[in-house]
Order: sequence, then C-alpha cells, then structure tokens
Amino acid sequence: GVIVGCEVTTAFPEDGVQVRLNVFGLDATSHREIQRLRHDVRRLLPFLRAQGLFTSLNHVARPVVGPMSAVHLMALLPWVDGLETRNGSLTTAQNRVAESLALATGKAALGGSDAHTARGIGRTWTEVPGASSAAEFFDGLRQGRGHVGGAHGRRATVAADLVRLSGRRPLTLGRALWRLLRDERHDTDLLFDLLSRPALARALMADAA
Repeated sequence: GVIVGCEVTTAFPEDGVQVRLNVFGLDATSHREIQRLRHDVRRLLPFLRAQGLFTSLNHVARPVVGPMSAVHLMALLPWVDGLETRNGSLTTAQNRVAESLALATGKAALGGSDAHTARGIGRTWTEVPGASSAAEFFDGLRQGRGHVGGAHGRRATVAADLVRLSGRRPLTLGRALWRLLRDERHDTDLLFDLLSRPALARALMADAA
C-alpha cells in the first residue's frame, strides 16, 4: 500500500530555530491545518497528536536554521512518536546522536535516504517485519518492532551530492561545504549540551518511562 506523508518545516517562534518533522497518514484537510499551524511548533505538535498522525523528528544533529539545543529537544520529544536515526545524507557520527537519543527515550527509530540526487534513492529504509498494511506498519513502529537498514552518508558522497546540487558554482559550492563542516561540529555540541544538563537528561528518561 501507499503511505501518505510529508516533511514539515516548523519553528520555535521565540528564537526562530527550525525543526523538520515527518508526518504520516495525513489527508488534504489535515495538510491544510498543518500549513496554518506550522509557523509555531508548540501549536502544531498538539494538533498532530490529537489527529493521531505518526510524527518523527528529523535531522536531530543538523542545524536547519539555528542550532537545536537540549532545551529544544526537551520541548519536542514528549510529542513525537519517533526519531530519524539513519539518514542516508548524514554521516554515521551525526546519525549516532539521534540513535542514542531514541534508545535513551524509547522512541521508534526510522530511516530514510533523504535523497536529493539519484544516487541515494532507496538506499536507506525502515521496515516492520510482518506488517501488511499502513496501520500494521505504524503499530509495529510504536511497539518497537521496526528495523532501520541501509547506508549512512559519508563525507565523500555527501560532498559529491553538494557538487551536483550546486551546479559547480564556486560560491554556492563553498557555502554548501561550509554547511557540511558546521553540521558535523553541531552533533558534538548537541551531545555536550545534553550531557551538561543532568536535570534535563533525568527528565527525558522519566518521560520515556
């Protein structure tokens, strides 16, 4: 069967830090409401929960606009069903941050290629053994029976994709390569922020329990 979903860019209005969510099972009506609410993640997430739409947090270790901190994660995690733990366009180190967070908080693990060029399509995936419908698939994820498979990104392949997407324009390529280096630094900063806030870490574990 076909699973209808979309990646939603939302934000914390107080500081502009953006968040990427995958939302599954939506229809035209819920999509319109998502578009209305997506400028404020604190309003959007309760709506998604009320509608029973499976929601995952993407790109945990990649700053979209403004780096995500432990405080941002504390606000997001109670509302999401899963975390993207293997993104085919992120390095192993970046994906490990999300994987560790999913294990610590009991969230479902999801994988996807996040392909922006033909090279990566279908190379990273999520599966639930025995699921024969969309409902069984998401029930399996919520019950912890999902498996993530396929390739992580590597610096060489991510850099090659950036070259293709930039059209080889030097300024665009330079900005893209700088973003790659910045993103890899952010995963270390985020882990340090989590470890340096033991009260937040304890609260996250308590919420998972």
